[in-house]
Parts: sequence; structure tokens; C-alpha cells
Amino acid sequence: MVPKRRNGDGEDTDEENISPVPPGEMKRAFSTLLENIPGMAYRCSNDPDWPMEFVSQKAEELTGYAPDTLRGLDSPTFGELIHSEDSEFVWNTVQEALDERRPFQLTYRIVRADGETRWVDERGCGVWEDGELIALEGFISDVTEHREVRGRFLQAHKMRTLNRMATEMASKFRDLLSLVLTYADFVGENIDEESEVRQDVDRIIEAAERAVEMTRQLLSFSSRSAGRPEPVNLNVLLEDIEPLIAEMVSHRIDVEFDLDDDLGLTEIDVSEFEQVVMNLVTNACDAMGESGSIVIRTGNREVSSRHVEGEPGLEPGDYLALMVIDDGSGMSPEVRRRAVEPYFTTKEGELSDPRFQGSGLGLTTCYNIVTNLGGGLEIESTEGEGTSVEVFLPRTASESTLKQRVEE
Repeated sequence: MVPKRRNGDGEDTDEENISPVPPGEMKRAFSTLLENIPGMAYRCSNDPDWPMEFVSQKAEELTGYAPDTLRGLDSPTFGELIHSEDSEFVWNTVQEALDERRPFQLTYRIVRADGETRWVDERGCGVWEDGELIALEGFISDVTEHREVRGRFLQAHKMRTLNRMATEMASKFRDLLSLVLTYADFVGENIDEESEVRQDVDRIIEAAERAVEMTRQLLSFSSRSAGRPEPVNLNVLLEDIEPLIAEMVSHRIDVEFDLDDDLGLTEIDVSEFEQVVMNLVTNACDAMGESGSIVIRTGNREVSSRHVEGEPGLEPGDYLALMVIDDGSGMSPEVRRRAVEPYFTTKEGELSDPRFQGSGLGLTTCYNIVTNLGGGLEIESTEGEGTSVEVFLPRTASESTLKQRVEE
């Protein structure tokens, strides 16, 4: 009995009367499919150098090398593109999967033709013939951006956890310090001022008061001690603290203000946000050393949904932007990724950027203050060329509406 199929009119037709797809058309359709998949299909030998027998046209987009180059005998093999720290891991993972006759999946780094390091995800399997492994076939795709976005989400979650821990610890520590100061004052009142014991008590009081100041900083870090927000024009705030900035920076460092005359308003705690500005300027000064230039810029920004994909917690909408730009030493990609981590700092002989040689809480505090206001913080930097830190703050209602609310 001849199998039946439905034709375009819904009528049964004999399968034997259906014309087969010409081999040339099948090849064209397969080639089109590979060209439109975002990644590289491959077939290679099971060798540590991973010599390629076939790679799709997307190989050049992924690796920077043309397909013919990767298939050449005298050209770099794909194995040479795998990051030196990951090559052993790749080989061992694939061999383990082949020994168990199962597909493999792994993520590792490659170095493109232009020297850029990218993360890739590979999925493949062995090709067997009469029980003998003759090749590997699979698919490799670039997952660098996906890893970066995921990393930022994990960073945001870690920061929220640290906020809670810092708040709880600081509150308990503050209570203990209150007891220390109370009893120290009581003891000091009953001891002669000229005695050595009284001097020791005074030192205890001084140390406790310094600890109280550290506790205040921790509470500021967690942004739980913020005052009442009020409608503010950032230009006015910057003009008010301009003398402080001028006093803080070296006379060899030029500070330029580029302020948008049509700037909107935002609701912030003024004293708290002054700390953000001063921290960013201090970091810029540290990155330049004795001389250089800093630009402090304001402007209105419309943040799209595409933009916020890489910034957890930032919603699409209208924002005010504050940028602090320096022409200092800049940051390596590793330093930039870790810049807002609490207590991340560098020491001589380690990561070279001087902006992180302080307590390690400067940018962390800025990040937490800004994100707790519903904003965001972005860092762009290149080693040897400088750094730009951009702060986003939600734009409030109109000035007349805010004035009415304040009067109420």
C-alpha cells in the first residue's frame, strides 16, 4: 500500500509522486541555515590542537579568522585559539564525555585574531563508525555578554546581602560603643585629670569615638541612615560644593564644570549625595597623581529598556546624569569589573590602578547610595586613557509640582 500525504489543497496524494528535493537545493538550504545561526558549526579531529575539517561561515565573526584559515594546515588551529589557562580543562572535559559515549557541553575562553578574549559555549558529540571515533561535531557560540549581564545580576544580589549584614553589624556595634562611652565617661569623672589612669581613660574614649565614626560610615554604606530626600537641582548642589572641590584637588589638576542649563530635578539627601560627588572626585585625583584634568558634567538622559539590560535595578525612564571624567591611569577590565566590590583595593605589586589604594569603600558607598535612590552607576575606562563614572538619578516631577509638595 502506497503511503498517502496531504497536498496543499488538503487532498490525499501518493508519496511516490512527490518530487524529491534536489541535492543542490538541500545544500543551499543547509548553508543558509548555518549562516543565520549566531555561532560556528564545526567538524574536527579528536586532537589537542582540534584541527578543523569543517567550520561554518560564522567562524570569522566568532574568532576573527576566515573559515579557510581555520581549515588550513599551516594556519593557527582552533586549539591555539583556546586560552592557555583553559586548554587542559577543555581537553579533559571532552575526553571524559567521549569515554562515556555522551554529548559534551562546556564554557571556556578563546583569544580572537585581534587579541580580544571572549567566552564561548560549546556543545558537541563524537561521531562513531563501526565503534571507532572518527570525528567530533558541534556548535560554538559567543556568550561573553550573557556572562557579563549575569555577573552584574549576581553582583547586585551580593550587594543587597552585604547591605543587610552591614546594617545589622553596625547597629549592634553602635549599641556596644554607647555602653563603652557611657562607662568610660563615668570612670573618668571620678579620676583626677592629671593622673596617668585618667589619660588612659581618655584614650579609650578617643578610640571609641573613632569607632563611632566608622560605624556611621558603615551605616552610610548600607544607605539606611539617609536623611529625608528633597527636590534638588544638581547644578546648584555642585556650585555649592565647588569651593570644597577646589580646595581638595591639587593646583596642577584642572577641574572643568560642564553643566546642562536645562537640567531637571531629582529627589536626594543633599549631604549624602555630596559624599558621592566628593568620593568620585577623590578617586579621579588619585588616578592622575600630580597633574591632569577632571570634567564634571550634568545632563538629562532617557534610558531605554535595551540600556538597562546590563544594569540590574535600573528601570527605563527619564534620568539625570552626573559624570566625573578624568584623564588618569585608567583601569584594566578586571579592575573595572570589580570596582564597586566592598573592600576591593589594590596594593603595590598587585592590580595597578591607584584609585583603589584606599579603604575600598569609596565606589561601593557611591554605588549603594545611588542604587537605593532608584538610580545606577556605570564605569567606562581604558588603561592609560582615563576613566568616566556616570551616575543616573531618577528625574522627578515638574518643578512647580515639587514646589507645591514642599510647601505642603
